[in-house]
Amino acid sequence: RFVNDNNRTPTKEELRDLYNQTPEINPHSVLEKKKLDLLGFIEQYLKDCETRIVDRTGTAMAQSTLLSYQNAFRALQEFKDKYYKKSKFDFENIDGAFYTQYRKFLTNEKQFATNTVGKHLRKVKTFLLEAQANGHLPNFNPRPFKSVEEKTDAIYLNDGELKHLFYLDLSKNAKLERVRDLFIVGARTGLRFSDYSNIQAKDIDLENEEMTITPKKTQDT
Repeated sequence: RFVNDNNRTPTKEELRDLYNQTPEINPHSVLEKKKLDLLGFIEQYLKDCETRIVDRTGTAMAQSTLLSYQNAFRALQEFKDKYYKKSKFDFENIDGAFYTQYRKFLTNEKQFATNTVGKHLRKVKTFLLEAQANGHLPNFNPRPFKSVEEKTDAIYLNDGELKHLFYLDLSKNAKLERVRDLFIVGARTGLRFSDYSNIQAKDIDLENEEMTITPKKTQDT
């Protein structure tokens, strides 16, 4: 790195100083790690999640899960930029008042649906519990950080409607025909979109009328 930056080799003294200040090389480096604030900690946590192995599945975290964490982090950054532009926003700001204000921000200003608000609150709670586990929030009480949700109507097609789609003549539009067939597979198997949209020919045993698939979320074949 020194040679690239300076177009020369370092002296013995320079090399010694660099060694003492570079934690990537010297684990006993005299260079102190910068203390992470709340958003810095969450950002580091998200980077770690990219390579983290989930204990339950033994695989890497699903991209959809990681994306939901990143979305929650962005919303929290927006909240900080609006309400703490000229003041410090750190671990000591996390209390019941923060929860109330942040929930109002998600509901009234971001205008998220109730269940989306609940998802964001659960993700922030995950961040805070992780921070507590790392000694940043020793007095954090997760009880006030309640999730919110509301019942929604489950829209579905009945058996007759599915049969109508199944027998619909789409032979003049190969693209629509493939989309229809894929939709019918999803409806009849109950698989998540992320799973049935990735079905391959090798997964299907026509002779025994069976399909074998390993869902991304559970990794259970």
